[in-house]
Amino acid sequence: MDSDFGKRLKSRRLELEMTQWDVALKANLTASAICQFETGSRFPNLKSLEGLSNALKVSVDYLIKRGQYSISDLTSDNRVSEMMKGVLTLDEKQKTQLFRVYEGLAVLYEKESETDGGS
Repeated sequence: MDSDFGKRLKSRRLELEMTQWDVALKANLTASAICQFETGSRFPNLKSLEGLSNALKVSVDYLIKRGQYSISDLTSDNRVSEMMKGVLTLDEKQKTQLFRVYEGLAVLYEKESETDGGS
């Protein structure tokens, strides 16, 4: 079983100061199921994953470790939140162009960081 999933689930639950019972109620599951997920003895089905992601305010990708950031991580900075809203108004061509600009800046910043000694 995927113990990383269980660790991530438990970590997020504790971050939100929720009990297994709290998560179970919000996700329409049992506290026993939450315990089994956290210990890695059982993995949730897709419907349960969706319920857990809603209860914990994270994406399914975050829970199964395909995404690094939770939804609250992405929306806690107003600047990031505003940028995300703006991106939603773009058409596909504009999104592609914006992503290319982002990739170029990311490479530039990485090179600057390397020459500055990582500071």
